[in-house]
Amino acid sequence: MISDRQIDLTRLAVIQECMETYGMEKNAPNSEWPHNVISTLAVTYSCGAIGRRGDVLEHDRDPSELKLCIDLAEEAANIMHGVFIGMGDEGDHEFSPFYITANRGIIAPENISEEYIRKAFGGTIYPPAPITIEPLEEKGEWWSYISEGDSETQESWQKLIAWFKNNLKLHSPSFVAIGEDPLDEDSQNSGCVFPRLAVGLTRAGSLVGVFSCVVHT
Repeated sequence: MISDRQIDLTRLAVIQECMETYGMEKNAPNSEWPHNVISTLAVTYSCGAIGRRGDVLEHDRDPSELKLCIDLAEEAANIMHGVFIGMGDEGDHEFSPFYITANRGIIAPENISEEYIRKAFGGTIYPPAPITIEPLEEKGEWWSYISEGDSETQESWQKLIAWFKNNLKLHSPSFVAIGEDPLDEDSQNSGCVFPRLAVGLTRAGSLVGVFSCVVHT
């Protein structure tokens, strides 16, 4: 079995577009976020953990919890296979399985909060970037974007919502939006690729679901 301490480029590929600087690092050579929401120093591991290059992360995952995360994330991604996220996206972004496996012995959160998301992403999220968290239900601001789309896309989302609701291995299903245009009031970072996640928590505190992104310029 591959050690979860091993850097995993397949996991990095899931978030990599949100790290893209489009050459703007020339204007801010000492910044991790010259034109991006996820730090240019971000690295990922086979357990799904995200951290900053050079940081020392604790790696104490239960193999059965890791397998659970992988299996659940694949199930969720299969439901959304071939579905574009929409939501004003200026590209054609689909969904990828996403998980961050919790360490053994942690105090598992009761729900998904901004603090939890920033911690789960290992400090790689642009600090001023707003993070909005809504229940994964057919209501709220996030659902208003979905309801404007075609019926086929809505049906896929409804299936995903039902899957989370009926899955006894997950709780607190949420839609998480990281960043929006503009990213900050001072326009120091004009990044335009924003993560969007549909995720829940396992009893052990792992974050599991699907990841996509939107381009808003």
